[in-house]
Amino acid sequence: MKNRMIELLSYPRQMLHDDIDLVSCLHAGFYDKQDRGCRECENEAQCRWLSANDKFVALERKPVRDLAQSLAFVLDYMNLRIGRWGHDPNVCKCSSCCWFCEASDVFGKVSPIQRPCNPVVLESMVGLA
Repeated sequence: MKNRMIELLSYPRQMLHDDIDLVSCLHAGFYDKQDRGCRECENEAQCRWLSANDKFVALERKPVRDLAQSLAFVLDYMNLRIGRWGHDPNVCKCSSCCWFCEASDVFGKVSPIQRPCNPVVLESMVGLA
């Protein structure tokens, strides 16, 4: 299950990366918690997630709990995206909706708690508002 979670984190990685304005980013999208600019940036949530879940980070060493938190963030992020596109993951067979259904299923198996999804908070957090 852990390996499948790691595989699932790869799909939304590029979408998150594409949402960051790398032209104006002093760190080329790599989050620096010491940098005040990073902490106040509108892309902070995405950069933090990308830095913690980059393909070069040893995700296999992370505990399942941490991977589940990472998966929860991108599930909420993709849920917003899918909603904005007007897709219904229960009906639509596009790659994003299929990913969402599979990732939701895996998350449900590894996490005993319900994934919080507050669209207003998440939209402001990831700059989709």
